[in-house]
Amino acid sequence: MVHALAECWRVLRAGGRLLDLRPHVSGWPVEIVSQDTRVLVGQLDDKAGKSDDISADTAISEAVRRHWFEKENEKFFEYAYYWDTVDKMNAFIEAEWCNLAAVPDNVLSEARRLLKLTSEPVQIHVRKTMLIGSYRNLKSRGRTW
Repeated sequence: MVHALAECWRVLRAGGRLLDLRPHVSGWPVEIVSQDTRVLVGQLDDKAGKSDDISADTAISEAVRRHWFEKENEKFFEYAYYWDTVDKMNAFIEAEWCNLAAVPDNVLSEARRLLKLTSEPVQIHVRKTMLIGSYRNLKSRGRTW
């Protein structure tokens, strides 16, 4: 990853910004939500993404240490996903987040159990934590446009 950041530094104009936008491992909550209610079912198992988090954090720190970039800002925010059924949620997560997160069996069974108990319209909700960081290019050996 440091090599990729070196290339970003090389081609980014002096004073340009690098944005670091990525999922952040934090045990994303799975909830059953209705208009008036929110019930926590459990959390996704996102340990598989932990090594990616560590690698990205290490690479960014090294780029800052080498004075390629200066950290301007870093924040976390939540990005919400909604599904009508547990099966749709699970299929999406298996297809799209297979290297990042999985739904534990106990969370699947608890979500199914809770959905059977309600008569009001509900959805399954996952709040994925995202990180966004802004870094200023301190100088550039690349293009100046």
